[in-house]
Parts: sequence; C-alpha cells; structure tokens
Amino acid sequence: MASEITSSFRKCSSFSAPDSDRIPYFAWKREHLVSPHLLLSLLDLLLKFQYQPTWMKKASGVVLHKPRKPFNGSPSSFKVIGLLQTVSKALERIGTTRLSLAAKSLKLLHHHQSGSLPALCAFDAVFHFGEHH
Repeated sequence: MASEITSSFRKCSSFSAPDSDRIPYFAWKREHLVSPHLLLSLLDLLLKFQYQPTWMKKASGVVLHKPRKPFNGSPSSFKVIGLLQTVSKALERIGTTRLSLAAKSLKLLHHHQSGSLPALCAFDAVFHFGEHH
C-alpha cells in the first residue's frame, strides 16, 4: 500500500491547485516521505471498509475560457476544471489502479483494451489496430 501511495503521488504535479483543504500535493508528498504510516493508516482503512467520507467527495469547479476559441458565450468555448481534495485524488488513483488490474487479471476486458490501463498507451492501441487492417 505504501508503494501505491508513492506511485499515486508520483503522477501528481506538485503545483496542481488543491480544493478547499488548500493542501497542495507537495505537502502530501513530503508528509509521506517523512511519516508514511499516517497516510497509509488513513487510506488503508478507507479502502478496507470501502468508505469515502463526505468531505472527500466535495469538489469545486472552475470555468476557464479555452485558448483560441471565440469568447461568444458558447459552452464549447469553455472548460471546467474540477478541484478535489488532494488526498481524495490520491485515494481515487489507488482505487482506479486496483480496479483496472483486477479487471485485467479476471479477463473482464478485451485483450486489445489499452486506454486507462497501467503500462499501456496509445502506441498499443495503434499496434493492435494495425494487426487487423
């Protein structure tokens, strides 16, 4: 589990905007290096009991204008950035990784599935597409 937390934080930019908790990733990364048992204890219990506290489910949305799009009020000219609690994002990444690995090991996915799976990328999808055409 400690390696899952480390891996989760490795994928997070230290400068991503946090939500209302105002705890940036670099603070969690540093805390995990100094005292790994703290997050390990918290996240392990949440995963064990399949529980996510209400405070971890809340998010804020920020509407940004897309570059090179006309500023005409059309919804396609804007994008929404969702800001979650940073520790909640880490928990989500761990859960997603576990689910994708379980689905793959149980053969619940098509053997050419490559999107959102660890160690697979767009090259794999193009490679499989080329095999059949």
